[in-house]
Amino acid sequence: MGEVERDIRVVTADGVELSTDVHHPEGDGPFPTLLQRTCYGKELFADVAEVSRYVERGYRVVFQDCRGSGRSTGELDLFAEAPDGRATGDWIAAQPWFDGQLGTFGASYMTFTQWALASTRPPYLKAMAVALMGAEWRAGWYPGGSFALDVALSSSSLQVHGIASASPEHQAAIEAGFAHLPLEEADVIAVGERVPWFQAWLAHADPADPYWGPLDFTGALDLGLPVLLVDGWYDYQLPHMVRDLSILHRKGGPTRLVIGPWVHAGVDPEVMFQETVRWFDRHLKGEESVDTGAPTSVFVMPEGGWRDLSGWPPAHEPERWWLQPGGALARHPASESDATPYTYDPADPTPSFGGAGLRPDHAGPVDNRELEARPDVLTFTTDVLAEQLEVVGPVAAELFLSSSVEDLDVFVRLCDVFPDGRSINVCDGIRRLHPTDLHRTANGTFAVHLQLWPTAYQFDAGHRMRLQVSGGAHPLYARNLCSGEPLGSAQKVVVAQNAVHHDPAHPSALLLPG
Repeated sequence: MGEVERDIRVVTADGVELSTDVHHPEGDGPFPTLLQRTCYGKELFADVAEVSRYVERGYRVVFQDCRGSGRSTGELDLFAEAPDGRATGDWIAAQPWFDGQLGTFGASYMTFTQWALASTRPPYLKAMAVALMGAEWRAGWYPGGSFALDVALSSSSLQVHGIASASPEHQAAIEAGFAHLPLEEADVIAVGERVPWFQAWLAHADPADPYWGPLDFTGALDLGLPVLLVDGWYDYQLPHMVRDLSILHRKGGPTRLVIGPWVHAGVDPEVMFQETVRWFDRHLKGEESVDTGAPTSVFVMPEGGWRDLSGWPPAHEPERWWLQPGGALARHPASESDATPYTYDPADPTPSFGGAGLRPDHAGPVDNRELEARPDVLTFTTDVLAEQLEVVGPVAAELFLSSSVEDLDVFVRLCDVFPDGRSINVCDGIRRLHPTDLHRTANGTFAVHLQLWPTAYQFDAGHRMRLQVSGGAHPLYARNLCSGEPLGSAQKVVVAQNAVHHDPAHPSALLLPG
């Protein structure tokens, strides 16, 4: 590894100084340049990003603290990432060592900063390796219209306290914040101070609010650049990454999607490095002999291993499994039957078990039996499967419901029930409903289409499939108080009496890729 220039000050248009390290390879080059901009401190994340390995492979790596973080001046500002990224890119382009080939890499917030730079359409940006974050900022915070409370408070604590946020003391404070009402005070409880971005996310809950416009970088998806996308089946950003891929396909340019059996903070670093370096060897160094892999590679859970696909999603026709009376799930529609009722009480919200959160002990696949024993969680389960059933692609549910309230959440989860009784979550989804969404029929029922996370999963013979239906998953998602009050200030609690209908006129069903 060659010379490292540390704490170079890249000055932005408004005078903020961005602390920047440049890691040079040994030799005369020319070398393509890779850029990563982080809000978590470049000294800490240089090892996480494995900067030295890229340098050893013949890349010059520019690693920078975003404004308001690390050694940079100013205050952290989401809206500044596009102009700050462009100022940094222009600085790189003016250096005598720059060979005209810039690639960007990094995961999560470090992907947000990539899309921010790309939105300025710099002519020297030639390839990207993005992971764990879509191009639209709001999408990850309001899945299905609900609010991703776990991610919002956990990430806020990480940004304020850094790695110390993982300590038992900080984790206990975060848990206390989850339980607090109103939500507009939860950041003080969880983080110890008022967090401006958390307050802004609550205050601008409406997806049409112009606040979100400058943070939507989906327009950059039409650049035609080679883009590698890496994500995990249990990551909260997965649906948005898959959506971005579909737009990239329509706009042209080489793409590759890799999805592993990971949570947001659990991507295999070796897979990430190998995928990224191969991508840049091909698209920055121009090494045509480098095989970057199939257009899509997915890990088929739980033990099916990696599989190459020609694209995503695989061609399929939805296969319906209908909800039945008595908690059954079958390939045939139900006969005449009474609805199955359940109560949702926001004062004792249905808890979240596993899934797409950030807390290390509360994310990914876990045993859901304790959750399913609660009276506010309905389960619909197949007979024992006679042969292996493989599910690869998008998953959805079409439900017919009735409710005593006008504002409610519907949470749906697909589980694998093992012969020993363990019920392991495979994928799930949520939808927040408002009065304008409830197109009630004369008997008070309304239909809900709910998109779950996509998946690749093998249900073994001797196992069963199970569909959960409930009124929420707290604190993964903020509880719906069912009162219709604004998200941040709501405190009034209304108990909802709900029911799932599954008769011939209301054929509630799970939709799997066939």
